[in-house]
Amino acid sequence: MIHILGRMDTQVKVNGHRIECGDVASALLGIHGVNDAIVVAREDGAGRHLAAYVVTASPQTTAVALDHALRARLPAYMVPRAWCLCDALPRSANDKVDMSRLPAPQPLAADANDVCPAQSPLEKHVVAACDFAMSGTGAAHLGEDFFARGGDSLQAMAMTSRLSHLLGREVSVRLLYAHPRLGDLAHALAMGGTWRGRRHRSRRGSAGNRRMARYGASHRHGAA
Repeated sequence: MIHILGRMDTQVKVNGHRIECGDVASALLGIHGVNDAIVVAREDGAGRHLAAYVVTASPQTTAVALDHALRARLPAYMVPRAWCLCDALPRSANDKVDMSRLPAPQPLAADANDVCPAQSPLEKHVVAACDFAMSGTGAAHLGEDFFARGGDSLQAMAMTSRLSHLLGREVSVRLLYAHPRLGDLAHALAMGGTWRGRRHRSRRGSAGNRRMARYGASHRHGAA
């Protein structure tokens, strides 16, 4: 008799990237102070993203510190957006992690040391576009994650539409999903490889872009 157990790997697709969750967990386990870890894909109003559940050896090991350590080891798109630091991972009688008992993770809270003011014109455009799309939530800075500060898929489209207008070039929503940290987004744009390279026509893009521009304006005025 053959029993179908399903996939033996933990590969998921997040924002167009195929990610092996086990690779992210292994990177976490290689960080000093991490005793156990699992990474899963979760879905919410801001789309699909990675969430990390970590058992640490000390309360001094924070999610912000783990985020920084992972960014030095992995591409930005492989760094979890949400975190849960726990005393132990819930396990079944077979010593497997019980996914149904994993608590809801929390978006990464901004660290005061991460407050990075925009300096270059490009960085100022990125921050301004974020403020435009998320008016009423306070001024953004380069150390923040767009989705962790509450951005959703509609606001992501409004931001990239506004940023496209400010830069005079089309910026895809996928770029923001790949680099949700505003400083990383500015760096990716500075490298030039992720701009679509097509200048806006006098009509300022497609009907979809015009609709998103109207959404951003109404969202801004409605929040005032």
